Amino acid sequence: MKIGDLCELTLTGLKKRLGENESIDVQNKKGLVRSLKCTFKPSVTDDKINDFKNKTPELPLPKDLEVFYKMSNGLDLFVDDYGGGIFIFPIEDVNDNLYPLIKENGFYPVAHHRDIGYTVVKIQDIEEGNPNYLYFLDDAMIDPAYPLNMNFELWLERLILAQGNQFWTWNTFTAENYYRANRS
Repeated sequence: MKIGDLCELTLTGLKKRLGENESIDVQNKKGLVRSLKCTFKPSVTDDKINDFKNKTPELPLPKDLEVFYKMSNGLDLFVDDYGGGIFIFPIEDVNDNLYPLIKENGFYPVAHHRDIGYTVVKIQDIEEGNPNYLYFLDDAMIDPAYPLNMNFELWLERLILAQGNQFWTWNTFTAENYYRANRS
């Protein structure tokens, strides 16, 4: 398997699972079952990718993210009736969504988790050829970016398998602290 293949397989699989109105039934924490929307955007051409690269050379575009944009120029994942969900930015919005604090710290955002935070690319990691270039930055932007130790397509596959849940935090819960944190 080469870089980009997992992205294609993941998106193709998700499209097959979507029902009417781009909806999908998911089971979340504590047995909550909901119907959520996943909305694909029209894909971009090689010309649009090259235009982005030429206009924003300071924002290196990883190969797997490039493959994603050629399949869907942005994606709204697991969106509920209240506006919650994960929003992967279209390529033309990546530069527009560069909040000063994110850019000053050497990152650029590729997705926003409503009321939670951002999935961000660490520019230095891309420039150095580090395949584990994705980080999570909370909305408050107070804590340092949390390394996800993966690339975009691996994050996307795991996010879809986890039905939009923050799978990277799961290892922080043990049997002891889970019940303390989830008292009724």
